[in-house]
Parts: sequence; structure tokens; C-alpha cells
Amino acid sequence: MDVSINVGYFGPHISDDKDLFKKLDDIGVSCVWTAEAYGYDAVTPLAYFSALTNNMNIGSGIMQIPARTPAMTAMTAVTLDQMSKGRFRLGLGVSGPQVVEGWHGVPYGKPLAKTREYVELVRNIIKREGKVEHNGEYYELPLSGENTTGLGKPLKLIDQPFRDEIPIYLAAVGLKNVEMTAEIADGWLPFMYSPLKGEEIYKDSLKNGFDKSGVPDKKDKFEIVTTVIGRVCEEEEVDEYLYPARNVYTLYVGGMGAKSKNFYYNLFCEYGYEDIADEFLQRITDIAAGIQIGDPLAEETEMGPLCTPAQLATVEREVAHALSEGGRLLCGGKRVVGLDGYFYQPTIIECPGQSLRIVDTELFGPVLSVIRFKTEDEVIALANDTRHGLAAGIFTRDSARSLRVAKAVRAGIIWVNTYRAISPIAEFGGTKTSGYGRESGFQAIYDYTRPKTVWMNTSNTPLASQFAPR
Repeated sequence: MDVSINVGYFGPHISDDKDLFKKLDDIGVSCVWTAEAYGYDAVTPLAYFSALTNNMNIGSGIMQIPARTPAMTAMTAVTLDQMSKGRFRLGLGVSGPQVVEGWHGVPYGKPLAKTREYVELVRNIIKREGKVEHNGEYYELPLSGENTTGLGKPLKLIDQPFRDEIPIYLAAVGLKNVEMTAEIADGWLPFMYSPLKGEEIYKDSLKNGFDKSGVPDKKDKFEIVTTVIGRVCEEEEVDEYLYPARNVYTLYVGGMGAKSKNFYYNLFCEYGYEDIADEFLQRITDIAAGIQIGDPLAEETEMGPLCTPAQLATVEREVAHALSEGGRLLCGGKRVVGLDGYFYQPTIIECPGQSLRIVDTELFGPVLSVIRFKTEDEVIALANDTRHGLAAGIFTRDSARSLRVAKAVRAGIIWVNTYRAISPIAEFGGTKTSGYGRESGFQAIYDYTRPKTVWMNTSNTPLASQFAPR
């Protein structure tokens, strides 16, 4: 096993630290990898890194296929390989449709067919065995047909490359894509690879690809370059240093791709992280069970009694009705014994759907109704499928998602990563049956004003008609 480093999208941010790369080169680090999305490119930093080092390989992880023609990629590859004296590794990937069509402005197409054709063309150009001609589904050399001059002719690289075979690595997530990578590439650049689940998920795809390659020892030559985020730290620093990793995974799982087509989200589902509801429910149940109930005037009390016996009876009735409709009691569900007053235990009910009456009832009691969901669209629909609309809380590390959901949810107050934050300078009020108008803030001040409109004619000419539009 070799150790490499990956500077990601931000190679230019650290390129001034020349001594660091010289030290990494001296201690035997195998390769430095760069990346690109829709910011800095992956190629330019590699040229700089090659000038700082003598032994360490330089690799693109990845150059985007839709960003360059096969010829441009081959030219770039042989240039970097020449500059580094044979130390370049060419990592390629198609990216997702959001970037391909939204940034590069080309059709997404069929990624497997396009990648296979692209790799074939790049290899043929680099080999320089003759003038390149190709007639495929996505690429045609020379180009002919409508809107062409008809003057194109087959060409080959002007200069002999430093190597006529540059190792090609493919970024792949889907099973079929991984199989093709094992068949046609020299290495695989998996992303978010799980050491616990990865082999189980991908072993058949890799084996099938090796078999299709026709190379007897392909498995032994094939390189797998996994990226991990690591930091040596004290135990109390773990959460702090995990935060950047969480941000990376949040970007890809939540934001790098369309809601309807996100390979990284699907991969996390394959790893078994699709349903975090069980862990969430266990944590919130533990919190509810630990709430200190008692005299509301006592400093240690976290929750006091209900106001009236009628309110207590209402809570008991609605909880019983929810259980009769199929709700599952996770904790609480009873009066508190031994306290003088109308005390009710903190209660959590998992509801199988929105149709349970308790979900759309303003209970004014210590009862939490929980519904599972999988997608952003689904939870927005659930939040809006109610006659109430006073407030809503959104908890997420994805700032873009928080803004989308906050805009879509029909409520008068939206809290993001907090709850029940109230200030007299901020308007308070709801929508639908949760009220009309606002308390607090400037909006409330307007309710105490009496506007008067005065029109004055400051000219010496009387108005011809007070009904004439002006």
C-alpha cells in the first residue's frame, strides 16, 4: 500500500508552502492528487507541484470528461507527463448532470458509453501510432456533417510523448461504472469508500470487470486510490476535527447533484445510512426520559404541570386515540404519580402517517408526534399538509437546503438549527388557521398607527377634474 495526499479543489490555496511538498517528496509519499468541480481547475496546480518534486507522482482526481475534448485531455496529459518526467496519472470522471449540463453546457447522455468511448480515444491519441480517426456515438474525428466545413482531416500528436501509455484512473460510484472501470482502466478512484461495506458492495463488479478485460493479471496490477480524511488529535478534539469531514459529505450527499439524481446519496443508502430515524428516535427518547418534572418554581425543574384538569384529560384522550390509530408509544403516555398537580409524562409517539388525528391537533401538552421521511420534497409536503402554520423548525448542516425548505414551508416563523427563538423586535404570527396579523416587531407597531393621506396642489392652476387619472 502506498500513501498519497489529496489537496482537493484547493490546490492554489496551499501551493506557497514549497517546503511541505519537498518534505512529502523526500519521505516517499506516492502521489499528490488534485480535483475540480466548478471552481479551480485540477491541471494548473499539478504543473506547479511537479516543479517542486522529483519522485512523487502527480494525479488528476479528477479531470472532468465533459469539460474537455478527448484530444485536449490527451494533449494535457502528455504535457504534464513530459514536465514531470513520466510521473503523471490521468484521473477522469463524468461528474453529475447538474454540473455537466448546468456548468459545462453539454448533454449528460449515457455516462458509461461516453466514458468508454472517451478513454479509447485518449489512449489512441497518446499512443501516436497513426492519424486518429473515430466514429462513435459521442465523438467523431474528423468531424463531418451539418454545420461543418468539410475541411477537417485526421491528425496525430506532433511530438512523441514521454510515455506512450499513461495510466488512466476512473472515478466511479455505481456498480456498472465500477465494473467498466475494472475492465478498461488502470485504477479506480472511489469516493466515500466504506472500509466496512465497500468490499461487500463492489467485489462482484470488480471481479466481472477484471474478467472482461482479458488481462490475466489485471487484478494484481489494478490500483484502488481511496481518499480518507484523517487527523491526529486528542480525544476531546475529535468532534472539532470531524466537522470538516461532515461538511464534505454534506456537500456531496445533500448538494452535489439534483434531488432526483444524486449518486452520492444513493451510495450512502447502499452503505445503510438511508434510515437514521431509529438512531434519532433513540436519542430524542433518551432526552425526553431525562427531563426533570416538578414544581415550576424550583430551579432544577425543566417541565411543570398542565394548567387545568380539562387540558390533562384532553392530552390523555388524544394520546389514547393516536395509539388506537396505529401510533407507536416510544416513551411517556401516563400521568406522573406522586406529584400534586396536573402532571403528564413527556411523551413521544411515532405515527405511521399524516392521517393520524394527533398530527394535526394543537394539543398544548408535552407530546411529540414523529413521522419518518426520506426526501426533501416529502418532508415539505408533510409540513404543509396541515391547517396550522404558526412555526416550523429546520435542522440541517446544508445551508442551501435550509434556505430552500424555509422558503417552501408555509409558516409564519421558521427556525433553522434552533427552536423557539423569540424577540420583541421580530414579528410573531402564523398563517392559515394559526392567526392573522403579527405581534411584536414593526408590523405590530403599525397596528397602533392611524394613517392619514393629504393631497396638495402646489400650482396656481386649479385641477380641471378631480376624477381625471394622473
